[in-house]
Amino acid sequence: MIKYREDAARHISWNVGLELTEHLHRVLQRQIRLENAQYLFRHSCVVIVYLLRIRRHDDSYLDPESELAVSVKTTFRHAKQAAKTGKLQLVGGMVNLPAMLDALIEYIDRRGRGVPEIAEQD
Repeated sequence: MIKYREDAARHISWNVGLELTEHLHRVLQRQIRLENAQYLFRHSCVVIVYLLRIRRHDDSYLDPESELAVSVKTTFRHAKQAAKTGKLQLVGGMVNLPAMLDALIEYIDRRGRGVPEIAEQD
């Protein structure tokens, strides 16, 4: 829903958005621990970025310096490093997911623009 409806995030409350992000973050961490960061990992990344659309209506959502945002960014960096060393295979489809993780961090930090490439290919 949040991918195909531009205004869908308007209907997701701040609290629900954070609960979803927390759940997705746990999914990311579990996938890394299992060394199985494939489709579930990729889709979880995309949903986290799409949830950032809540900021259009509530600028306080997922502040880049919040504990959750810092944890998600740390998890993205950890996954990228694990992929770089060959410890983790990241499935990104037509997108270089390890490289895209840096872009996703940019979106969390409020520096990303437009639709992330991974979201267009998902």
